[in-house]
Amino acid sequence: MRDVLNDILEHLEIEDLAGDTYMIAELAGLDTAKRLLTYCDGLVLTIQRVKNIDRLLIKYLKNKYTEDNYSKRDVLKIAKDINRSPRETQRLLSERNK
Repeated sequence: MRDVLNDILEHLEIEDLAGDTYMIAELAGLDTAKRLLTYCDGLVLTIQRVKNIDRLLIKYLKNKYTEDNYSKRDVLKIAKDINRSPRETQRLLSERNK
């Protein structure tokens, strides 16, 4: 059965897809979308958020922003960069050094 499906999917083009499958093909490639259709057709899949976003942001800040002190203006720019409030950004910046 899978062999027949694979033969059929050989003719699949991205324009033949819709919705989430189309998005997956755009982001991960048509081959990935074909493999998902072959092995997971009909499966409802939920992409979870990062488990601990603060820890990830602290790692990012530690690597990208290495100075000890930042002006309010710099904190505002960083806050915009990471999509957090200036107060939250200041807290995250202080967590880098712990």
